[in-house]
Amino acid sequence: GDPPAAGKGGTSPQQPKSPQNKSPRSPGGGGEGGGSGLAGESLVHLLKTNKTLTDLDVSNCRLGESICRDLAKALRDSPTLQFVQLDGNRLKDEAAHILRELKERMVSGTLQKFSMARVAFDASRLVLDFDPNNPTGHYILDLADPKQRAVCLAMVAESISRGEDIIRNERLNGSRTSLSLEMLKEGWTPPDTGTFEADVIAMNDFQHKALSETMDSDNYRLLARLIEVSVDESAQIHMLRQACQSYFLDLSQAMLLLFKFSRDSSREAALVSMLPSIVDRRNIAMVLMALSPSSKLEMHHKVGPLHMINYADPAGKYWFDLGKASDRKALRVLTAIKRQDNTSTFEEVRYAAQPNLKPASVRPGTEIWKELFAARPTGSLAG
Repeated sequence: GDPPAAGKGGTSPQQPKSPQNKSPRSPGGGGEGGGSGLAGESLVHLLKTNKTLTDLDVSNCRLGESICRDLAKALRDSPTLQFVQLDGNRLKDEAAHILRELKERMVSGTLQKFSMARVAFDASRLVLDFDPNNPTGHYILDLADPKQRAVCLAMVAESISRGEDIIRNERLNGSRTSLSLEMLKEGWTPPDTGTFEADVIAMNDFQHKALSETMDSDNYRLLARLIEVSVDESAQIHMLRQACQSYFLDLSQAMLLLFKFSRDSSREAALVSMLPSIVDRRNIAMVLMALSPSSKLEMHHKVGPLHMINYADPAGKYWFDLGKASDRKALRVLTAIKRQDNTSTFEEVRYAAQPNLKPASVRPGTEIWKELFAARPTGSLAG
């Protein structure tokens, strides 16, 4: 009968709730990872009809992904709920709908705590809200949902407003695509249906920011502790994002925070959230030590190679979306570095004219090689 320990925000009430206001823990039907069956339907019906329920704990009740949309709506219409625990249910990526409603309830102050541990989806990759003051994050949007399509349009408008390619790593219905700033200015709009997935990286300008303005030691220890005690990955990333709205980070703080996350995908999501708030990004190589080689290359997709160059030792693998102005600039930077060092070479160069095509090897001295390294190329380059 205790409130869930996991989840973000709030404190436990001082007086215990009366038994009639708590949900029973019963083994739901519906199969592992499959439909929710009668148990899920009964739960939705309970939430729709019971207007006094305060604590809901349906952990390990075999709820499946088919119930997520109905359950999300039922949670939205249950204003008395204060604690929600959904740990151990096979909700998969459909859990994003529930997560969105619970986050909105947390922001409005009508929900104290929630937990969605072990629901078999990568919660750290899902960002369904959009804040122009802090747009950085990963987005998976259902374009048939007017609210989520509006998020996509807001991303486009923000990119045009900033005059920068802030949208990266785009996928439309699972196929890789590339939206340059020029395309957005010419009036690109998302289709009415389908799934749009992308990373948004909006950098802050620190020309006039001093290191003294970075997070103080007390607040850093508090943030680190909150990340350590939270078992819910989405809550960890969310707390980090919120902290980066208010504070700047130095390189050592950023690297130590990355080590609080155990999985590569979590560290990637954490670095995407922190990068715009790191004050000394030119020395970002110090932070990249916390990433595996595959994660480092993945960050080229997410934030762009321009922010991943180690100027003291630029050797390594790079991936460029040459439709992006910042990626073309990164290629020019590396080309200039190579010209200054006769011992350096470009090796294993691969190129595709479209982002959804398989890159082909490019040999030195060929026309395409000369075009890539001498002119203003477009397309995708890996190597």
